[in-house]
Amino acid sequence: MKSFLRGFCLILVTAFFISGCWSEDSNPDGFFMRAKIDGELFEVKGELFCTYVDMVSFNIQSTKINGIEGITLTIFPSDIRLQNYIMQQTDEVIVAGQYFKDDASYATIHNPNGRITITAYDPNKKIVEGTFEFVGKDLYSNATKNITEGKFRCRGLN
Repeated sequence: MKSFLRGFCLILVTAFFISGCWSEDSNPDGFFMRAKIDGELFEVKGELFCTYVDMVSFNIQSTKINGIEGITLTIFPSDIRLQNYIMQQTDEVIVAGQYFKDDASYATIHNPNGRITITAYDPNKKIVEGTFEFVGKDLYSNATKNITEGKFRCRGLN
């Protein structure tokens, strides 16, 4: 009987630890960012990896668990409304997108194009939702990445 109880406890403890392990594929909170990068799916799930910060500018950030691939969307100034924001850079307004992977960065800052659309924003619950698309350009190599079908639901950090 003792060996049965010991075996049962071992199975129970193992099941508890396995079910408690977090993976990038789990998404219990519903936060995510996904897009196609040159036709290939980029997807990040989870509150820890899909966030926004609303300070001087409104920055929506997603980073894969490996930390070397992600997307940043920036709207300046941070007066966020439910609307379509056209990527641009002027003295008063910056709306930009950036895709980064390894040491390369593909941004719209020197090549304004694309859009960010805020479809839902609740500053009290700290949730923002929307869509985006842009062509990011690497400043050094002039290589481009087409970011299409972008969608996000992210949690605020402040």
